[in-house]
Amino acid sequence: MKPASPIAIRILAAVIDMGIFFFFWMLMLVRILSASELSGLMNNLIISIIPAILVPLCVQVIQAILTAKTGGTVGKLICGLRVVNDNIQPISVKLAFFRTFIGPIISSPIFGLGYIWIVLNPDRRGWHDMATGSRVIYHAPKMITAGILTFIIYIITAVYLLNSSLNLLNTNSGMYRQIIREIGDEFSNIRRGQSENSDNNQKIPVPVSPTPAYYQL
Repeated sequence: MKPASPIAIRILAAVIDMGIFFFFWMLMLVRILSASELSGLMNNLIISIIPAILVPLCVQVIQAILTAKTGGTVGKLICGLRVVNDNIQPISVKLAFFRTFIGPIISSPIFGLGYIWIVLNPDRRGWHDMATGSRVIYHAPKMITAGILTFIIYIITAVYLLNSSLNLLNTNSGMYRQIIREIGDEFSNIRRGQSENSDNNQKIPVPVSPTPAYYQL
């Protein structure tokens, strides 16, 4: 049997997988911030809603199919890891989808104890691995070079996208200051209106019933 995946390599594979979502959202952010007017900003936000939901979902579906058909997600394949069952065969499509979509729900509670369990377990199996009868093995150690190279490319690209976002924020800073000012003014108007209503309610005189004549001395 192939050795269990080293912790460091498994973390690297997870970072590569999460990087797919990070770069997608960074590209969406650059797209949104590219607007120089408020109307363009609102249009970019509206246009981005559906892709922001569908693209990550599609990526997870692809990752599950890859896990069932090839034995790993993009990050695991790049790092030479494989997700297999007790017979050292790829897990079924059903289990792959369960591992991809339900696995995080199983392992994330209690401060991610299900993932921490990978460190404590001799077979390097987390709760999501145990729930699906799977394990992660170090199938191709030579692939670690590709994993490290991918990570370096990720870092360079992330720095570039972050720098682009900051430049766009700086370029359109006047518009964002105006938006913040208008939002602040709107909240101030709401608070002022509530305060005036409260004062008016306090000033409403309470009607006093006249004292009947037979009670008067």
